[in-house]
Amino acid sequence: MMKILENKLLAIAKKYKNMVVLNADFSNVLGLKEFSRIYGERHFNFGLAENNAVAASAGFVVRGKIPIIVGFGNFLVGRSFEVI
Repeated sequence: MMKILENKLLAIAKKYKNMVVLNADFSNVLGLKEFSRIYGERHFNFGLAENNAVAASAGFVVRGKIPIIVGFGNFLVGRSFEVI
């Protein structure tokens, strides 16, 4: 499943030059190793701070980027909820 995700991200990144990927410290587990190797300047790792990745995605949008946040749903939603 993670290989499919990575292949899709690579295809989307090739088509949309303004797409960026944000993740929370699980690059290898989530299958982002190849994406990071090819598009390192478009891959941002926020460490164990899912809430920061979600907040930063708004800034990327303002700057004309298409952010895709890759992570575990329970942490992305739960940690962001803590900030709210």
